[in-house]
Amino acid sequence: GGFMGGEESALLAVLESRRAMARQRPPYPAAQGLRLRPTLVSSVETLAWLPLVVEEQVRANTKLVSVTGAVTRPGVYEVVLGTQLGEILSGAGGATGKLKGIHVGGPTGGILGTSRLDTRLDFDDLRVAGTHMGSAQVRAIAAGTCIVNEAATLFAYLARENCAICVPCRVGTKRVQAILESTYSGLGRDSDMAWLDELGTHMERFSLCGFGITAPSILRTTMREFPEDYRVHIQERRCPEGTCKAVRSRRYETMVQP
Repeated sequence: GGFMGGEESALLAVLESRRAMARQRPPYPAAQGLRLRPTLVSSVETLAWLPLVVEEQVRANTKLVSVTGAVTRPGVYEVVLGTQLGEILSGAGGATGKLKGIHVGGPTGGILGTSRLDTRLDFDDLRVAGTHMGSAQVRAIAAGTCIVNEAATLFAYLARENCAICVPCRVGTKRVQAILESTYSGLGRDSDMAWLDELGTHMERFSLCGFGITAPSILRTTMREFPEDYRVHIQERRCPEGTCKAVRSRRYETMVQP
């Protein structure tokens, strides 16, 4: 199952002893789910709130957040929705040093610059910032981290973990990974930025499930928040942080260039 096993239709496939693969919707699980019967798929956190919501009319206004990365006390914290990202880091003991950015939403979430630490942990605010709640992970990224390498690492993971049932996600994640690896290996071109933008658009529009639809937020946010990392890699053929090591001696061969 891996990471993809958390997607609702893929999870139902696993329960039916099939491979963890997303399916076309509609029909949605609530109408036709496990063994073709109406099925409610909710997280343990959601179900834990039900008694309070039903019996005591309490509004579910907190979220369990995994705080990781360059913080003093990484762990899982219950956070009131609407809390600023900077306050969440402070609640985890603060950063262990200077930060370069903050990764919000898990593997498919966007990477925001430190100027956005006042962004609130709220579905709408995160969407405006270019990311999403996802698995409610908040990861502090230390200064000295190359964001191009960071994005490539995330897409390498997504390329391994996607279920491969739809072309936009299966091919898109691999193409993005190849372009980013070429970029931090000193083989990037200015035209690659347009290719990445186009690939992201196709994934958002045509992927079958949220995995492929949300993955481009990594591209959108890093290209917007950290343009200098991309520029130095492409135009000066070096890593601005001095940390990247070439993993490719040739550019990606399967991407058709105009």
